Amino acid sequence: MAKKFGKFLMVTAAMGAVAAGAYYYLQNKNSSYSDDMDEDDDFDDFSEDLDEEMEERGYVTLTPEKVSETVKKAAEEAKDFAQFAAGEAKEFAHGVIQGAKETIAARKESARAAAEEAAEAVQDTVEVAEEAVEEAAEKTEDFFEDATEKVKEEVKEAAEAKEPKVETFIDDEDEA
Repeated sequence: MAKKFGKFLMVTAAMGAVAAGAYYYLQNKNSSYSDDMDEDDDFDDFSEDLDEEMEERGYVTLTPEKVSETVKKAAEEAKDFAQFAAGEAKEFAHGVIQGAKETIAARKESARAAAEEAAEAVQDTVEVAEEAVEEAAEKTEDFFEDATEKVKEEVKEAAEAKEPKVETFIDDEDEA
């Protein structure tokens, strides 16, 4: 919001500067700056001024009517410029608002797409995890089946090894 206000303030200041420039231009458009300056004479030579005759200066008489007329014209121009500036500011604000709406809509759409992609990635991860769990369960089951079979075999071998063996001693002497 502050950024928009800053832009509005800058536009208003620029338009005020243009209005002031236009006002001073209209006030001084009859006098020419280049006529007042001699291009050949960069330095004042006061000795020449004493030799020449003094030219008579022309003065403009200011009457309250001329002053009030000039003020009225300036006020009308300022009013017109203020209306123009208000219209421009309104158009600028409308453009900024429209741009913000478009940006928000684009961001909203990209966020929606990112959420969908994230949901798909989570679903894929869940499927991979389920497959890994099933595979681990199968391997664990196979391991325990093999271990059970080995234990059974070991127990059977141990049981066979523990059976008492009856040895018969046959004396060779008893038979004769």
